[in-house]
Order: sequence, then C-alpha cells, then structure tokens
Amino acid sequence: MPLLIGLFRFAALEAVILNKAMSLVVVASAQPRRAQTVPLGEVAAQWPIIANLLGGSLLGAWFGAVWAIRFRLERLYRVIAVLLVMIAVVLLLGHNATVGAPLFGGTALAVIGVFSGFTRYSRDQSFAVLGRNRIFLIIMAAGSILGTFIGRVLLGIVPSIVPLPGLALILINSAIKVWQHR
Repeated sequence: MPLLIGLFRFAALEAVILNKAMSLVVVASAQPRRAQTVPLGEVAAQWPIIANLLGGSLLGAWFGAVWAIRFRLERLYRVIAVLLVMIAVVLLLGHNATVGAPLFGGTALAVIGVFSGFTRYSRDQSFAVLGRNRIFLIIMAAGSILGTFIGRVLLGIVPSIVPLPGLALILINSAIKVWQHR
C-alpha cells in the first residue's frame, strides 16, 4: 500500500483497490502449499473458529469498502496510516499464530474477504482502476507470485525472529509517510 501511494502515486482509494487485487494474487498463490501442509481433518475440526473469522472477514471487507468509498481523500490516508501502525503493533507484540486462520489456511479467509470487498467496489466507478492499470497489475502480480516463492524458500533459512520486527519497522515508516501524504 505505501509503495502504491508513495512510489507509484496512486490515490488512496485506487491504492486500496489495487492492494486488494495484489492480496488476492498473493493468497491464491500461497494456498496450494498451505493445503499440502494442513490436513483437511484439522481444518474441519476448527469450524467454529473458521465461521467466526469468516463472518468478520466478510462484514469487515464489505463495510471497509463502503467507508473507503465515502471517505475524503485525506481521511482515507489517515485511516490507512493508523491501520499500518496497528498491524505493526500486532507483529511486534506477537499473536497466537497457531489458532484458527493458519489451520484454515488464513489465505482462504483472505480470498473470501477480498471478494467481498471487490463486490462492493465493483458497484462504484473506482473499481475501474484495475482496467486502466492492467499492465501494471500483471507486472505486480508476477512480482507477488515470485515473492511468495522466495518467502517459502527463505522460511527455513531466515531465523523467525527477523521477519516480523523488520516488517513492523517497514510498516511504521510507511505509516508515517502515508500520514504525511498530501
């Protein structure tokens, strides 16, 4: 998101929609590996957690899209910055990554949430950003797929203590830049 806004100069709402598209590519490309890693029986045993996460994902994506469309541009930049900081805090303080979403292959929940958001955005002219930037989207999608592959390779090499604090620092820096964006 910060790269879309800062480096590529997309407006906030366009960046949100393009980011959703990239998220869909990333989670879809990671799903086959997750499906091999977690047996279907373990996934099915967690149905109450899955249903709860799914409901929240659908509602959150729908209402987030509704609000994003209605927000003034400056307010949307501020909301994005606050969300980046919140994600960084969760990464720094830690979270229980062994419950719910990973078993379901959190990617599947993300795909459902992305589709819910896309459904809402498609009812507005702002969705046209995907068509106007088709080549950019294809290049970013290819880079995202390559990134998921590289991440999977590095998973056993890079100590687990490194990526989360590093990502949190990048997110905080990005939040500052997005907050100051005009």
